[in-house]
Amino acid sequence: NKSMENVPGKNAIGYQLPYWEGLVAAVKRAAYVVPEISIVAWDIAITEDGVDFVEGNESFGSVIMQLYSGHDEAGLKPRLLSML
Repeated sequence: NKSMENVPGKNAIGYQLPYWEGLVAAVKRAAYVVPEISIVAWDIAITEDGVDFVEGNESFGSVIMQLYSGHDEAGLKPRLLSML
């Protein structure tokens, strides 16, 4: 079972996505379908048979990673890592 369900005690660090090379190749090919869109957030499903595109979004929440959590400007990384 390769699922990463929200199970207490299960750690995503070190987990390797199946079909990674195929996923990267598919996204690179898809990037040239509409070259006028410079950044796309791809929703991709990894199934038992490989990689399948769900959708591509040109508007996504990229700002969240730039936010800081307080005056120390530590960012969200420590909080996000604690959730893994």
